[in-house]
Amino acid sequence: MSIIGERLYEAYNNGDADAAVALYVENGTNCEVATGRVAEGRKAIRDGLSGFLKAIPDARWEPEHHIANDGGEAIAYRLTGTLTEQLGPFEARGQKGDLRGVQFLKIAGGEIIASDDYYDTGSLAAQLETS
Repeated sequence: MSIIGERLYEAYNNGDADAAVALYVENGTNCEVATGRVAEGRKAIRDGLSGFLKAIPDARWEPEHHIANDGGEAIAYRLTGTLTEQLGPFEARGQKGDLRGVQFLKIAGGEIIASDDYYDTGSLAAQLETS
């Protein structure tokens, strides 16, 4: 994995939204492709990630595969964690989640310009709707 990818996933796993967004250019974007939500700029990206980490404080991303070139990187990951606070429409009842996804990072000048995150919302919803 690239240094940027390693730092990003280290920040995720440390629950450090500030360290994660520091890897983005000031006007970078993060798109959750499955939901169509786009966060533009570090503040918006930080707010979204912080909310997620608050709801799932033990979130753990395990990179499984990656492909990199000069313009970016694709990282297949497995995300696990426990829902302890409301996340969107999902009430927290201690549900365990186990989700696979792929994140595409567009990188230039040692910073993330854009990230697109692909995951299965149906699988996520099925896990979080259970008690």
